[in-house]
Amino acid sequence: MSARQASRLLRRYQVQGAAGLQNRHPGRPANNQLPPGLELRMRGLIRDSYADFGLKLAA
Repeated sequence: MSARQASRLLRRYQVQGAAGLQNRHPGRPANNQLPPGLELRMRGLIRDSYADFGLKLAA
């Protein structure tokens, strides 16, 4: 953890108390999430076209 992040958390703790340290985005999907079904479709294409490739080589 960087010093900047630690000071931000300390400030939020001083203002909001323990509630300020909780996750502020519960129940929301991650920003870097793939569209639904895309991963399964890509795995199927890789499996069909490159049967001897592992996932690391396919990446």
